[in-house]
Amino acid sequence: MTCGGQCASCGLKVTWENTPAFLFHHRNPREKEFNLSGAHKRALNNVFDELRKCSAMCFNCHQILHAALTAEDIACAQQIPAPWCSVKSGKLIK
Repeated sequence: MTCGGQCASCGLKVTWENTPAFLFHHRNPREKEFNLSGAHKRALNNVFDELRKCSAMCFNCHQILHAALTAEDIACAQQIPAPWCSVKSGKLIK
């Protein structure tokens, strides 16, 4: 896990008071084996393995990231020219 005590996107520092505002973002969705919200049902070593695949993000940055990813997926799937989509290749440009 790449937490470092702050949001991986905006750098907001984690404090005791704002901890509930942070989420774990799976950096590669294809490697995701389970949602961490169900971690209480899993063996501790499996939870740590899953956490290593994640970055800590504040709620706002996480929502913005997923909104952008959804827009990219839709644009590429529909062959809509967008600055983040190569229509010729159908691949996302990061």
